[in-house]
Amino acid sequence: MSSLARWLLKASSFQLCRSEESKLSACAACFGQALILDPRCAMALLNRGIGYLQQGREAEAQQDFNQCLKIDPTLKPEPEAVVGEAR
Repeated sequence: MSSLARWLLKASSFQLCRSEESKLSACAACFGQALILDPRCAMALLNRGIGYLQQGREAEAQQDFNQCLKIDPTLKPEPEAVVGEAR
């Protein structure tokens, strides 16, 4: 992963913006930018998928989760964590 993609991931942490609905789109867009820089960044796919899930965009979230697992099968969040994030 490039250093810029890594920086974008840190700067866009859902821990910072998950509680404010208006920032969810900006966070998902930032993870999308990280994916432009590094399309195989599993963490960016995972986090963008969580953002999509929080926005009610289940189909897009599922696509990101599936792609994430193809890249890194070990990167599996606990189902309770993803459900908790979506609430």
